[in-house]
Amino acid sequence: MAPKGPSKGKKFNPIDLTGSDDDDDDDDNNASNNKLTWGVELEFVYAFHESTVKLKPIYKDGEYHKTSLKKDASYSERAAVTTSRALNIQRNSAGNVNYNSWLIQKEYNKELEVYGEEVQQILSQVLTKKCPGIKNRVQEKMEAEDKVEMYYNEWLVMSEKSICGVGSANIPAWIPEVTSKTDWDSFGLELASPIFESNSDQGYTEISKILEATRGIAKARFPAAFITNQCGLHVHVQAPEDIKVLQELAWVIFVYEAQIARLHPPCRRPMHPNAAYVVESNRIRLLHQPDCTPNRYTYTTFDVSNDELIRTSYGIMRDTIHNREDAASLATLMNAPVARTDQNFMNVGNRNRQVNFTTAARDKYFPCTIEFRQARGSLNPIVIRKWVEFCIGLVRVAQFYAENPNKFPVQEFDKNARNADNKLLKTRISIMDLMRDMGLVRKTKIFGRTGWRDSQ
Repeated sequence: MAPKGPSKGKKFNPIDLTGSDDDDDDDDNNASNNKLTWGVELEFVYAFHESTVKLKPIYKDGEYHKTSLKKDASYSERAAVTTSRALNIQRNSAGNVNYNSWLIQKEYNKELEVYGEEVQQILSQVLTKKCPGIKNRVQEKMEAEDKVEMYYNEWLVMSEKSICGVGSANIPAWIPEVTSKTDWDSFGLELASPIFESNSDQGYTEISKILEATRGIAKARFPAAFITNQCGLHVHVQAPEDIKVLQELAWVIFVYEAQIARLHPPCRRPMHPNAAYVVESNRIRLLHQPDCTPNRYTYTTFDVSNDELIRTSYGIMRDTIHNREDAASLATLMNAPVARTDQNFMNVGNRNRQVNFTTAARDKYFPCTIEFRQARGSLNPIVIRKWVEFCIGLVRVAQFYAENPNKFPVQEFDKNARNADNKLLKTRISIMDLMRDMGLVRKTKIFGRTGWRDSQ
């Protein structure tokens, strides 16, 4: 009933793309290397020994009251004091079973609560010690309207409610160095990076150092991190200011969604049950407008495959996207519909899509970005760098296609469509064509024809 350890089955391994059978990669005929800013949000489960938890007394009625750890809390006890979506999903399927995880108990009234900043402080202290010169601070999870650019000048250590721990008894299955099933607990955390520039390796260097410290070794009671299928890797790339480039990026995402999804494990793809609420399709409204209502909380029952795509009109789909006049109206199309529980302060769409365009519609005082949410979490800096480069490449190639519309690799969905000279139009939707124009095929070993996956 409790979460299981990592799968021992067949791995979803990458295949290097260092070239292609039919690619004529021309550096003068693909996306530019214009400078863009970017950042990442790294989600993971953090395991820690009981001795590292520093509990603070509670000041009430003129005196300090002790707090203690309550071990082996049940699902119902945890659900009563947390809004963790991940935990409640597990509780619904597991019932009121012993979760082997801990809560904080107030000694004066025996009330229970989840960790405050205790776990974040553990990681923050590790980072401060092992990454001198790289600033970090513990930060409560921010609402959208609080995410002003000034916050992103150092690494933020935050809790992540969409991720729950695996339970004390299950930690040895995830971290072999841990043998005790009673002295360790785990908690979902997120590290949000500062803003980096694409023409510098500073960001990748910092990520490598931060992850080396975060991964830990779990020996001598040192905390350590690991990845579950609940964990995501979110990449923010500077949003195009030119609406024509933003439209073209939306068109690229719409056409190539299924191919980009195949670069990821099945649990991070549209129509997979694990993708519900987290990384659902950007095609929903365009392919299913009559049924796309805000009353539907999850949309995995919609067919967003390429088979469904090619039944539509290429011209109508393209015009629908390219007729959007600003970032907000484009977001309502690509991130539709707004879930009834969505608290997005812009109210222009549901951010829980593979690509989040709502962050491009922010006020000028906020960092305007495109958020690529689809990747599974990773503690491997090489994997993270490759995905960041791919996301930056998507924004750059959108500018290339906006300036060279005749270069877009897909000219029609109907395989029998012909041009004015009676020649068949190009209908192949291939990730290799896209990567060729991104300039990634021969320059970078990246992902694979069958997909990619991190190695922790």
